[in-house]
Amino acid sequence: MQLPAAFIDKYLDLLGPTEGPAFIEALTTGQAQAGYRVNPLHAALSPDDNPVPGVATGYFGKVSGKSLIM
Repeated sequence: MQLPAAFIDKYLDLLGPTEGPAFIEALTTGQAQAGYRVNPLHAALSPDDNPVPGVATGYFGKVSGKSLIM
């Protein structure tokens, strides 16, 4: 992905010399992964997908409309 120079400059400035370059590299060389978040108020839903580290209600996987694709 080609990012605008103003975007790169802004986030390098906001994130600093350690996190800024890593963030830009992840956006330009990384591969997108599909994921979704489960509403904790709908406790009956129990996904079988892989949980996202550090996100209690986040899972890797795909969703079609309101139904999970398993």
